[in-house]
Amino acid sequence: MKNVDYMIHVASPVGMATDNYARDYLEPARDITLNVFSAAAKFPNIRRLVVTSSLSPYIPTAEFAVGKLSKELFKSDDEICHYKVTDEFPHPLFAYAASKSIALDTAEQFIKDNKPSFDVVFLMPSFVFGPNPLSRTVDDFAKGSNDILLNHILGKSKQPLLTVSVHIDDVAKLHVMSLNSSVPTGRYLLDSEGASGTNWSDALPTVKEYYPESIGKVFAENVEVQTIKIRIDNSKAEKTFGIKWKSFEEQVKDTAGFYLSLISK
Repeated sequence: MKNVDYMIHVASPVGMATDNYARDYLEPARDITLNVFSAAAKFPNIRRLVVTSSLSPYIPTAEFAVGKLSKELFKSDDEICHYKVTDEFPHPLFAYAASKSIALDTAEQFIKDNKPSFDVVFLMPSFVFGPNPLSRTVDDFAKGSNDILLNHILGKSKQPLLTVSVHIDDVAKLHVMSLNSSVPTGRYLLDSEGASGTNWSDALPTVKEYYPESIGKVFAENVEVQTIKIRIDNSKAEKTFGIKWKSFEEQVKDTAGFYLSLISK
């Protein structure tokens, strides 16, 4: 890394069926983060590290499990939840959420203890929807956040949906923009709908508008919409980056379209 000026850290354990969350989610999230920061600290030429985090650290897993949150509006600089690698969880989703908190705690503690020469921007996206060019099969594509949207429009969703979302294109763009030294360090929650929240009732009608021939053949004709109301104050990211978010309609259109393209192969 002698000639490296910037680093983007996106790696995180996700989507694994396991009976050992500490080994497969929590410890790797901590150790990968520590390894990246420790390695970067050895090279004074590195100016900035951009880290992909998540909305997950802000939401207590115990509250999410029962479908009732103690707060509805979340801001970038709010206090996050804290976990230990020895904590137990009832589901991989909660282990993943805790792993993002542990990774963020690890990074922020490293900065506090070591005062590295580089500075750090943390991007905290909500549910990320949109095409993944690396996916070659439907199974590959239906991993991570896209699984949430796809299950809904396929009529398979049985769990309440958080009213948050952001297009993958916007998340990718902000990673690159964050490399600019004019962007202040710190955390930035990324969410397209902001305080109004994502309206999941618009999802299937959007599919019907853009892909009417797929209704009843691929996507569901009707779906039940259950939500857990949550709002994101996305003003910090909007003011800093000057971004105009891609709408939830665009997220649904692009995700469904990419899914159909994989089916046709």
